[in-house]
Amino acid sequence: MENLKTSRVALVSFFFTLLFFIEYIPPFRQVHIPYDLEGFHHPLFEYVFQSLRHGQLPQWDPSMYGGMSPIANIQAAIFYPPTWLMYIASLGSQHLSYQAVQDLLLAHVWLAFMFCYLWLRGRGLMELPAALGAISFAYGGYMCTQLQHFGLVAGYAWFPLGLMSIDQAAQRYSWRPLWKLALASALCLLAGYPPTWFVFIVAVLTYASFKAPCVSAELDAEAAQHPTKWWKLPIGAALAIGGSLLLAMVQLLPTWEATRLLDPEPKYGGGVDLLALLHELLLPNFYDFGMNVPLGTNFGRSYFYLGSAGILGLCLIRRWRRIVPIFCMGAVCLFIAANPFGLVWAVVQHSDLLSSLCRDWYFLAGVTIALSGLAAHGLDDFLRREPRPLNWMGLGPWQRIALMVLVGGALYPKPFTVTVHGFVRANFLSGWSSSLNLAVVLAVMGLALYLYRHSRVPSAHALLILMLALFEYKTFGTSKRFDAAPGSGPHYSVDIPNQLGPDVYRQLLDHPEARVLLDDPSILPTALRTVGLASPQGFDPLLTSQFRRTVESLGPFKSDRSFDVDPTNDRALQTFAIRYAIANKASALSRSLAENPKFRAIVPAATSAYESPRLRVFEYLSATPAFGWEGADAARKIKLLSWKPSVREFDVESTSEGLLTLTEEFYPGWSAQISGAPADIERWNGAFQAVRVPAGAHTVKFEFHSRWLGIGSLVSLLSLVGLVFCWRADRRMPERLPLRSPLRNVTQ
Repeated sequence: MENLKTSRVALVSFFFTLLFFIEYIPPFRQVHIPYDLEGFHHPLFEYVFQSLRHGQLPQWDPSMYGGMSPIANIQAAIFYPPTWLMYIASLGSQHLSYQAVQDLLLAHVWLAFMFCYLWLRGRGLMELPAALGAISFAYGGYMCTQLQHFGLVAGYAWFPLGLMSIDQAAQRYSWRPLWKLALASALCLLAGYPPTWFVFIVAVLTYASFKAPCVSAELDAEAAQHPTKWWKLPIGAALAIGGSLLLAMVQLLPTWEATRLLDPEPKYGGGVDLLALLHELLLPNFYDFGMNVPLGTNFGRSYFYLGSAGILGLCLIRRWRRIVPIFCMGAVCLFIAANPFGLVWAVVQHSDLLSSLCRDWYFLAGVTIALSGLAAHGLDDFLRREPRPLNWMGLGPWQRIALMVLVGGALYPKPFTVTVHGFVRANFLSGWSSSLNLAVVLAVMGLALYLYRHSRVPSAHALLILMLALFEYKTFGTSKRFDAAPGSGPHYSVDIPNQLGPDVYRQLLDHPEARVLLDDPSILPTALRTVGLASPQGFDPLLTSQFRRTVESLGPFKSDRSFDVDPTNDRALQTFAIRYAIANKASALSRSLAENPKFRAIVPAATSAYESPRLRVFEYLSATPAFGWEGADAARKIKLLSWKPSVREFDVESTSEGLLTLTEEFYPGWSAQISGAPADIERWNGAFQAVRVPAGAHTVKFEFHSRWLGIGSLVSLLSLVGLVFCWRADRRMPERLPLRSPLRNVTQ
């Protein structure tokens, strides 16, 4: 496996990724990634896709709360380049399939492997240790347990590229390679989850700060010809991160404008449980997450298995000096994650920005990449040692012990196996008994690594070791309750119309201005983004403080982002312009609405295609439209001309001045025109908007455009041009030191 070309590694690792997630991919698909990916990210991506498909930039999304701006919603990842590839690949389809979103996510797992492999190879490691370290990073416990969070996985994949750029800058004594850090930081941020980006900048700045002293500590005569100050590297890294903010300004400025409307959300937490984390790292099944295990089992626990190669690698480290930057990076991230004695929170709580970005649990991403890097270095140290002669049937004393442990583990009476969704999976031991599983995999991996040094066909042997590592991570990490659910995933655009009845669904579409009351969880509010309906309910971080206060004046929240509307509260129904209610046939809400004289059931026409819809739709007989009039003239006339996502247009006729009200959130970016002349928008009813219309006949138009999008686009474009110049300058720069200079070892 010596001197493999990067293209060959990329091809083989891509094939390995397909095998690793084979049950998630057609034609072998049996499960799909559940939770946030299907309930939040897919509908958001589908809304963006439909807007782009119709030639429009998605400026406004009226489907939840009082409406919100997808441009300002960083989790929509509109300006994240890999999502563009997903949209382009789906242009021939009417809808963005869930499989397309899932494929993009799994492609980032492969990308994480490749970047980590290149980072470790750039540090001078052999191919096999570098590949094992990259496997631990990309296919290990942290990645598997986070598959439902698109922004986190996508951002996590760019961590190694940032570290690699710091290594190259240290080796060349130049800031030019730091353009890669700027690019990695920008993409990590644009991927859509700022807390992961915050972990990224803490990790790379720590790495850069401890990298430079290691370089200057052991300079030889050749390297001394290039004097440097230790503090230059972290300053260069900080400037590169600052440049990344300019690259991402097209997203940051609209997001900044939107977040000014939100209440601060201090979500740091109380610190991770280090003892539980140790169990999750070292034991493959300490907490049982089998799909046959009841849902509430091990609630609040996670899966972070490091793997047998990772554990062995940590135990085999010998050259400690070269791993100081990686160790310090992991130590700092672990300190922030653990929050010992409340020290971290004591600092974070004084800043609204830090308290929203710095979250304890997500710093385990920095711990994971540090552990993967340390393990790879330990394995490299082991494989570079001079092998001892083999004896006794080709095995030494320790190998005999390992073989006996392996045989004993194989003979140990395991519980029965079960078939889950077409896959036969062992019902592995859990708790402390899972240490027997660990003993088996450690023995097998240790023996394989030892024999690799004596192999006459090292490439084939290395491939078997890599397959063994992937099989181990797959056995304990995929098709588990935290990353798998049966079936192929949601098909909201087809399922919801069928569940309502096609004719009833068309009736709802004929009134796009009407809001819908949902019987959670019959339909997720986020799913309305895919079918053209709107509800005051929702689940999204962009819940503004003004809308929250309006809701709280009418009833309580049931969580930090979701609430129900009491169907007997006329004031609440009319405030939110609710005209329809959707409820499961078997739910208590369905029965109460059927008995409520203020509602009437809308009965779908029987069709051979769908005889009995699962959901029932009721119409509120006292509904008020999402627009109205406040003024002395009771004989006003309002005609709706256009109701598009970013445009509301009306014909208004009155004999006196009055307010044309619109039940759409009062939000920066909305503008109004009265007969073509600009008009001021006023705040109305707490969270909504209105415009004062003079007497007479007028055309009134409300239109939304993100105010900062143009400026942000210009800044990002100019910064991108600058990045291209930095890339070209870096390409023209020769290596200042020979490839095998002693400095290369020092910088490890």
